[in-house]
Amino acid sequence: MKKLILAAVICMTYTNVQANVCEIPLNQVAVGSMTLMQSLDQFKKIHSNAKPDKDRIQILDVDQAFENAGVTSVGSIDFDPVKNRIIGFTLSYNEGKYAQLETPLNQFKNSILKNSKLPQKGWVLSQDKEAYQYRCNDYQVFIRQDHGVGRGSLGAVIWVFSRYSDSFE
Repeated sequence: MKKLILAAVICMTYTNVQANVCEIPLNQVAVGSMTLMQSLDQFKKIHSNAKPDKDRIQILDVDQAFENAGVTSVGSIDFDPVKNRIIGFTLSYNEGKYAQLETPLNQFKNSILKNSKLPQKGWVLSQDKEAYQYRCNDYQVFIRQDHGVGRGSLGAVIWVFSRYSDSFE
């Protein structure tokens, strides 16, 4: 819950970013062994330890698929039980193969973009220079690296929200 509140606060700092046509279709956005709008059955084939709980999916331990993708922990996975789809997620890359605490934001972002299916253009740097945001009509993505400094710091993380998520602005 704390992470979702922080994500909402971060989202509010990007009010000057205009919505636009998405470079990659909603159901093809993929990062950290997850795909936006993926069905629960497809997700469980990759992550057998997934436990659905109403509008969330619980991942207690990072499995081999996440590890191979450089993910060190899973913050939250938003699930729409009516659509049977993953509509948002947060992933941490702290002390993994793509980011250490001292890894610069640009280096982390470039590693993630190179090893995922995320838009390559249209990223906007935050005023505090700790995050990039990509926003289009169907989804938004935040790539953040705060180096573990300060209250509420998270290190190297990614938030991905579809337009169906309560966290989408």
